[in-house]
Amino acid sequence: MKWIIRSVIALLIVVLIIVSILYIYIDTIARRGIEYAANYATGTKSTLAAANVGILKGSLTLTELKIYNPPSFGDTTFFDLKNGKTAVELSTLRQDTVVIPLLELNDLNLNIISNKGSTNYQPIFDHMSKLQEDAKKSEQGDTGSQKGFVINEILITDIKVNVDYEGQNYPVKIPKIQLKDIGSGTDSGVVLSQVTGIIIEAIMKSVIENAPEVLPKLMLNGLQNGVNGIGDIGSYSSETLGNIIGNIPGGQELNEAIKGSGKSLEEGFGNLFGGSKEEAGSK
Repeated sequence: MKWIIRSVIALLIVVLIIVSILYIYIDTIARRGIEYAANYATGTKSTLAAANVGILKGSLTLTELKIYNPPSFGDTTFFDLKNGKTAVELSTLRQDTVVIPLLELNDLNLNIISNKGSTNYQPIFDHMSKLQEDAKKSEQGDTGSQKGFVINEILITDIKVNVDYEGQNYPVKIPKIQLKDIGSGTDSGVVLSQVTGIIIEAIMKSVIENAPEVLPKLMLNGLQNGVNGIGDIGSYSSETLGNIIGNIPGGQELNEAIKGSGKSLEEGFGNLFGGSKEEAGSK
C-alpha cells in the first residue's frame, strides 16, 4: 500500500515539475512559434519582442512583431506591428481546428518600396505564391499536421502604409480594416503562416482599391500585379472602415502626366486592373 502512495506522490511531483516548466517557458514557446510562422509565410527574417500567454483564459498578447525586408534592402522592416491580442475558445483547443472569436491588431506600419524596377514586396509575394503551389501539391492539404484556425474576425486599426516610389514618399493612413470568417470556408481552417499572408494581402488590397488617387498609377499597377500573383491564401471577407488619408506630394500630377503620355500606356497597364481607372477605383 505504501509503495502505491509513494508512486502516486512521485507521479504528482513529476507532473508538477512539467507544468511548472511549461508555465515558465510557455511565453518563449509562443514567441518562437509566431516568429517561425511569420518567417515561413514571407521568407524573410521575423522577430517578436514579447508574447504573453494567459493559460487559464486562453489569451495571447503580442508586442513588436517585425517582418524584415528582403536582404537586398538592408536591415529594414517591411511589416511592423506594435500590439496584438486574442483569445481562443477553450472548448476547441483539443480539436483539430481552433476557433478564435477575435484577433485585434493595433498600430501597424507597412513599408512599400519601388526603386528602379526593384521592389521589396515582390520577393515576399513570390514566396507566398510558392507556398500556395506547394500546398496544392501536398497530399496532406494546406494544414498537414499543423493546427488549423478559424478566426471569426480580425480587426486591424491605426494602419500606416509608407510608400517609397522612386525616392518619393507617399504616406497613407488607413483607420481600420475588418476581416471576417478567416478559414471558415475549409474543413481544416488556416494555419498560422496563412494568417500572416492574409493580413499582408488585405492591407495591400485596401491601398489598391481605396487610394487610387493617392499613389502614382504605375506603383498601383505593380502592387495589383503582385497581389494577383499570390494566389488563394485562404477564404475571408474584407472591409475597409473609415476614410483613407493620403499625402499626395505630386502623386496626382504624376498620374496626369502618365495619362497624357499616350493611350497605349494607359491601356497596357489598365488591363492589370481588369478595366478602366474608374472601374478599378470602384472595386
